[in-house]
Amino acid sequence: GEGGMGLHGVLVANQRGILLLSHYFSSPEQGWGSQGSEARVAWEQKLWALASPWPDSAQGAAPNVGVGFLDGVVVVWRTVGDFVIFASGEGEYDELVLEEQVLPVVEGLLSEHTDSRLSEANLLHTDNYGKMVTSLDEMQRSGHLFHTSVDDILRMSKLRKPEGRS
Repeated sequence: GEGGMGLHGVLVANQRGILLLSHYFSSPEQGWGSQGSEARVAWEQKLWALASPWPDSAQGAAPNVGVGFLDGVVVVWRTVGDFVIFASGEGEYDELVLEEQVLPVVEGLLSEHTDSRLSEANLLHTDNYGKMVTSLDEMQRSGHLFHTSVDDILRMSKLRKPEGRS
């Protein structure tokens, strides 16, 4: 296994730039070195600056999507509902993989855990927040996308009862 290659993180912010959830897949030491949380906060601020400025998110406005490169990590983002979803990766996790495989799964999970409302209030409800974090863990194995199906993730993490299909 290549150290530090793979999925880096998934972050969910609201469209005012307030981070609602940040989930990193590598160990903090690996990701941020001795600076730890300070380096992480600095990175998150740079991330937001990279994605800004936002067009006025009038109803019916096109989703804001983008790709950037930050401290050696590829980042893609897109707006959905109240959220801006960021996915970052290294190595084989380039913008195509992040955009076509990772973002749709994260978006599907967000939809699932907010009762399809994609609203900030729904995500911040304790149960939903916890389920989202559990799902992000289940989505990957040691920094690599393991499940691309939301249903598989929910089943594996016991967040949805298996359907009784005979």
